[in-house]
This record gives sequence, structure tokens and C-alpha cells, in this order.
Amino acid sequence: MKKLMFISLLVIPFCKAADYTSADYWTADRLTEVWNAYASWVNTYASWLNALESIPNWQREDLLWLDNKQIKAIPADPGLPNVRTLRLNNNQITTIPDNLQLPNLRVLELGDNQLTTIPDNLNKLLLELNLYNNRIGAIPALKLPELMELNLNNNWIDAIPADLNLPNLTDLKLSDNQIGVIPANLFQQLLQQLPRLKHINLDRNPISPENVQQMRDAVTAAGLNIEISAEDVGEHNRRDRDIKGEVLSDALAL
Repeated sequence: MKKLMFISLLVIPFCKAADYTSADYWTADRLTEVWNAYASWVNTYASWLNALESIPNWQREDLLWLDNKQIKAIPADPGLPNVRTLRLNNNQITTIPDNLQLPNLRVLELGDNQLTTIPDNLNKLLLELNLYNNRIGAIPALKLPELMELNLNNNWIDAIPADLNLPNLTDLKLSDNQIGVIPANLFQQLLQQLPRLKHINLDRNPISPENVQQMRDAVTAAGLNIEISAEDVGEHNRRDRDIKGEVLSDALAL
């Protein structure tokens, strides 16, 4: 009986029904359902909790490195109100929680993970966002007024949106993606919306050299000082992938 009461206290937060105090609520099937939900939660976040336990409290105040920890997920409230730099490179993270509660975060690194999307409500105080080597397919309408560096190298991005709100961005890294064309009118919009931009990296995208030259001509005509890196661009960089985002054509080319 005591074991049953203990389990009940643990799984109450995972109950969908409001009347969990009713005697009729706790059937065997119901207990199994909520226990499985709790076990799933523990399995998802155990890697995060284990990684965090290995870090002394004094090291959680400003810079926290959790690279190579086999972390599978980040809780929406990681319990790190003072952290300004969070490194989570080379883990197994598939999503960034909506409304991630890191109020003082300035630098977020999630390179070499399994991300497919970027939430559009990240901390507006971010200065650097590094999401290289993931499976991200699109850039949302980001509104990050302080962001200076956005690293999206080696993803599956095939277009740059026209509604980026990144007025302080200086460095946009998009090498090894699937960007095939940047229309002149879109590029003009980007020049207006990214007034402090100094560097765009488009290396190894399937964009044509002619399109890149048009962009460079537009920069010159506008009297701006923006470096456009575009090494080894062209249609030969176009990659195919299956529904899971795995590379097919690269393997065949080896």
C-alpha cells in the first residue's frame, strides 16, 4: 500500500484527468498509463540530470559546458537562471523547448545534435546562436535584436526568409546547406533588415556563381562592406535525403 501511495505521488503531475483523488480513478490500467508516462519522462531527461550532477554548483553560474554527454533532451526549465553561456555540442538533442527558461543566456551552442527546427521564441538577449551540423530544414522568422552571430553551417536549409529581425547580426554562416537561389529582391530586403551584416558564408551550396556575383554587385552598388564567401558553389552540391533526413547521394559519391 505504501508503495502504491509513493508511486501515486510521483505520477500525479503526469495525470491527464483532474480528479485523481477519486477512488475510481486509480484502476490498474490507469496506474500503468501514468507510470509509463513518468518512466518515459525519466528516460528522456535522465541524461540531462546525470550530466548536470557532475558539474559543481559554482560552475553553473556563468559558463556551462556539457559537450559530449549523450544528453537527449533539455527541460523547458533547466534550473540555470544565471548561466550566460551554455554549450551542448555533440549530444543527441532533437528539439529546443519552446519558451526555454534561461533568462540570462547570451551564448547557446547546440552543434552536432539532431535538431530539425528552431523555435521562434528564443531568449531575445542572445548574442551568439550556434546550431551547426544538425538537420534543420528552415530558418523561422527569428526576432533576436541582440544577436551578432548565427551559425547554421551543415544543415538542410534551402532558403533564407525575408522576415528576419536581426538588426545587430554581423556574421551569418550558411555553408554546406541546400540554398539554390537567392532572388535579387530578397537579397535587397536582407540588406535592409540586417544593417550591420559584415559576412555571409555560402560555401558549398548549390547556388550558382552567377547568383553570387549578382549579390556582390548589389553590395557594391549599395556602398556596403559585406564579404560574401562562396567557395565551391554550384549544382553539384545538391544533396538528396530520405524522410529521416539522412544523406543518400553523398554515400553514393564515395
